[in-house]
Amino acid sequence: MNKLNIKQINQKFPFISQGMPIQGRAIKAEEGSFFIDLSPYGLGVIPYQEVRESHHLIKKIQPETLVSGVVIDPENKNGYIEISLREARHEEFWDKIERIKEEREIISVSIVSANKGGLIINYQGVEGFLPLSQLSIKNYPRFDDANKNKILNHLSQFVGQDINVIIIDVNKMEGKIVASERAIYDNSFQEILQFYQPGTVVEGTISGIVDFGLFVRFAPSKEAIDFLEKKKMPVPELLEGLVHISEIDWQIVDNPHKEFKVGDKIKVAIWSIEHNRFCLSAKTLKDNPWSKVKGKVKEGDLIKGTVKKINSSNALVQTELDVQGVIPVNEDITNELEIDHQYQFKISFLDCDNYKMTLELVR
Repeated sequence: MNKLNIKQINQKFPFISQGMPIQGRAIKAEEGSFFIDLSPYGLGVIPYQEVRESHHLIKKIQPETLVSGVVIDPENKNGYIEISLREARHEEFWDKIERIKEEREIISVSIVSANKGGLIINYQGVEGFLPLSQLSIKNYPRFDDANKNKILNHLSQFVGQDINVIIIDVNKMEGKIVASERAIYDNSFQEILQFYQPGTVVEGTISGIVDFGLFVRFAPSKEAIDFLEKKKMPVPELLEGLVHISEIDWQIVDNPHKEFKVGDKIKVAIWSIEHNRFCLSAKTLKDNPWSKVKGKVKEGDLIKGTVKKINSSNALVQTELDVQGVIPVNEDITNELEIDHQYQFKISFLDCDNYKMTLELVR
């Protein structure tokens, strides 16, 4: 085949352009080149460099085999349409990645390394990132002081393992993906909520302690598990909720770190479900001291109490009635009150049904 005939075959079509996907039938390999019949567009050729680097794959292609490629030069110096099978495989792969993302398909990735922000992952040669915030409840680290070194040590234990995730972002230009383990259970969690109503009692384990309360993890109920399995939905191993410091005990909890430790077993009731999060209460499972206050004292009565906390708006007092009272504070009051000191107070407001008592310091 001479150059003139090739020119005649390779008619210029306005819609053939660089990057365009194209298909044709294999013809033969000749002098290090591999030709493809791209009728009616013309004759295609795979670049010599690609033939050499992928020789073990290309040599397996038989004549008349349908192959797919991407146009990298609509007409090279010899008049051929230059195409790349490797580029086609690249495009097909990223199309596959995009499909996996859109269909929220669960895939298995390898954990390559860890940093303080999350895990570096690999999926079929593509690097990705699994942010700390996207870990499942089971794998998410909670430490008393949110120490970054402790978090890194926790994440490092996953290196070398495989983990199931959903792709949540694709960056084809950089050749990277962002994944989420937590998102696997998003739909399952919505279904699980129907099995938990305010007042439902669960037994769990303290997974984290912070100044404002306790994080508690607990297993889904058998009914919830059976329901999800019947619908063939992913079943989370653990659920988690927060016991706010005000819901730990009827008595004032000054510092949760002093009274609890991670791993402690605790029984709690679901107080509410807000924004798909469990708000838990431990004190509702204990005797309510306010029931004994009603009818025992009234507004204007004097009682004793110990100051437990002072903040910018009020001071919290543990009264001799085993209930909390509040003192609105100002600069003068702040200077007079000391933590853990006992004083005499007058009840200025009392609402036992809503657990509210406002006090005045008796000077």
